[in-house]
Amino acid sequence: MKFLSGLKSSLFATTSDVLFSEKRLEHLVQGLKKGDGLNTEITVEIEQLSLAERWMLLQHVLNETKRVAFNYLHIPKTGGTSLGETLANDKHVDIVSVDALPVVFARQISRLYNTTQLPVMVRAHHSLQFSALLIAKGLFTTSFLTYRNPIDIHVSNINMIIRRLVAYEAGEVLTEPEIQFCREWLSKLTTGFADTEQFAVKLANSDAYLQAMGNIYARNLNTANWQKLVKQKSLLVLDTSDIDRVFNRVFKYEKVPLRKNVSHDKWLTVDCLTPEVKQRLQSKDVKVVDFLNRHLSDADEFCIRLEDVCNKARLQNV
Repeated sequence: MKFLSGLKSSLFATTSDVLFSEKRLEHLVQGLKKGDGLNTEITVEIEQLSLAERWMLLQHVLNETKRVAFNYLHIPKTGGTSLGETLANDKHVDIVSVDALPVVFARQISRLYNTTQLPVMVRAHHSLQFSALLIAKGLFTTSFLTYRNPIDIHVSNINMIIRRLVAYEAGEVLTEPEIQFCREWLSKLTTGFADTEQFAVKLANSDAYLQAMGNIYARNLNTANWQKLVKQKSLLVLDTSDIDRVFNRVFKYEKVPLRKNVSHDKWLTVDCLTPEVKQRLQSKDVKVVDFLNRHLSDADEFCIRLEDVCNKARLQNV
């Protein structure tokens, strides 16, 4: 487990999290190798991991298994759920969601030891802080994010929040992550919840929303070298409008899959937001967004990069 020594002087060691001991990591890895991703003891240990430790575990497993992996920096409401879940469900990739529930993360990591050599798609609603070192080390064949106008992100996200809260209060069947999501947002609301446009506008202008989601790109691209990674094409930027081309060209879908996690009810539209609210939501994003727009990847070149990842994974099976 010599890889730990290199990490202890790295980015991960700058956090306040307690890092792995060799013995603890070895125990976890042995359990995961046996396919014990659903073992209660292993799941409890996964639950106790910090975010940094989850990424360290992933790095070790990818190094040990030699799996071909690509990394997706999942900015909320930019098509990542549709892309990741569709490809995983249709057996195009083995997915690892680093921010998933412990039992899900454990099962996904365990699969890397016990499945065929599909390409591995790593994703998380975690900032670039956590994956930047792994990108720099060349652990991922390709890394990318999908870009969408930030105000469109906020409008979509607020409609999604309200849709989930409506379902939660109506007693509809929700997944455990969705239930946790609703409880967290209800605890943040100072004025109570209402199924109205007026509430949606208030939520967009609230301190709670700004703290949780404001300046969405600046908070996710929070490392000093992110621009360098983009310029070097170590981190590609794909416009969300090009995701359909990825489905069609790289993964051979004749019909583009339906979008997931989308609210078709529109409590909020862009026109509902005043210029002051828009500025508040993206005050630190203006320069970041300008840079990203100037470095958007050519869709065809991006598809070629991702096709190379898939071909490399297939060659491991030969």
